[in-house]
Amino acid sequence: ANDEANFLYLMCELYEPKNILVIGNSYGFSMTFLSLANPDAKVIGFDKFRTNGIEVTKNLIKDLNNKWVVKGSTPDDIPKLTETYLDGSIDLVLVDAVHTNEMQTAEWSKYLPYLSDSAVVVFHDVLSCGLLESYEALNAQYKTDFEFRLVLKSSSGMGLAIRKQNFEKHENLFDYFCPKTSS
Repeated sequence: ANDEANFLYLMCELYEPKNILVIGNSYGFSMTFLSLANPDAKVIGFDKFRTNGIEVTKNLIKDLNNKWVVKGSTPDDIPKLTETYLDGSIDLVLVDAVHTNEMQTAEWSKYLPYLSDSAVVVFHDVLSCGLLESYEALNAQYKTDFEFRLVLKSSSGMGLAIRKQNFEKHENLFDYFCPKTSS
């Protein structure tokens, strides 16, 4: 959605991610958007089932350097793809594939060891797909290292996990887009 694209663009402008992982390509809107918004970054996107979408996306990004979309299975292929395409380090993850609480947790455990000191994780569809249970469980377990916020000013109710040292630099932005649920 446009509101989510605007928010992601602002985050990319502030954090300038160099290595981006897109879990769930579908027909490539997010992959293409993140590739164009971050021309100097390495971006790898993957999907298991939408093979037509992979071909569409390959065509859209064919003239961009260091941008790849491949067939892959989540969560099993996350380590291999991260090591192969992103040199073992991730600055931004967009999680938008299998929308279950179990999968959201399983994916986290696969990419967590690769998250850089400035990493941001964007969980798409947390509210719209009922993924709050696993999101809150991750928050409870990892809140000393990450600031977890819900982007309530987004059409799908995205969730964020931002490395603490990165969050504090731009707290005002997140306070605007992610008002505390108590308020």
